[in-house]
Amino acid sequence: MSANFSYARKITPFDRFAYVMIAIITLVLLNNSLSTVVQPVVASNLTVTSVAEGDARPAWIPEFNDDIFAVGATGDGTGVNQTARIEPMLAEGQTLQIVEYDAGLRVDESSEEGVRNLHEAVLPYVSAGTPVTLIGMSQGARVVGDTVERYFDSPEFAGLITVVLLGDTRFPTGIETLEHDGIGDFITFTGARPATQYVSVLSISIEGDPISDAASASSKLAYVASLVPGFLGLHAGKVGSQNYDHLVEMQVRESWSDDATTYVVMESSGAWSSLFS
Repeated sequence: MSANFSYARKITPFDRFAYVMIAIITLVLLNNSLSTVVQPVVASNLTVTSVAEGDARPAWIPEFNDDIFAVGATGDGTGVNQTARIEPMLAEGQTLQIVEYDAGLRVDESSEEGVRNLHEAVLPYVSAGTPVTLIGMSQGARVVGDTVERYFDSPEFAGLITVVLLGDTRFPTGIETLEHDGIGDFITFTGARPATQYVSVLSISIEGDPISDAASASSKLAYVASLVPGFLGLHAGKVGSQNYDHLVEMQVRESWSDDATTYVVMESSGAWSSLFS
């Protein structure tokens, strides 16, 4: 999917401003401490929540397997927000397990921890033939997608693992597809996520989301101007109702498939309008 603009390798004032704003809004939204020391979380520390039948899962999202593993976004390492987001989508008898990780601003470092923890948690289930669903949001989508890409996208796990990625940084128009090496020591851009060959993946973005739909902006100026409201309204879901907490109320703008991966872009009224929706 082609982007409407690309970045040159030279960092411009607009680029610097965008990077600073990303750091600021992330800091504001963080719910955990910003310790630079990563504290490993083992599988035995997973938080388990059983829920009754829910009705917030859009019909176009396939029904989850009974055992669900979820990974939260930056600042949501213990999955408080991710739990609130997913629980209304669950049906009776399904169990949600949060895979904890640092979820800090040093995305490369903390997402690697998340990959280790998720792999450790999921492997015993799928090795025993137990179907699972993996759900990741933002940095958590990076964790889930990278885990599947490295360890599980093979014939032996086909039909055992289903995946839902929300606001993935490596969506085809995600921030990691921009022509930069990354953002300082925080994140290395690794490009669009390859489509899976065997494991079924549903990757969802929202039109104008500055994290998963960055490359669709018409210009650098347009991207910078919509960065903060887009992050708050469309991505993080701190305000408004056009975000990943309200997918059942939104309309699909477009969708397409590539091998075992299906991509969905949800309609939005724009970054600024989303604050008042």
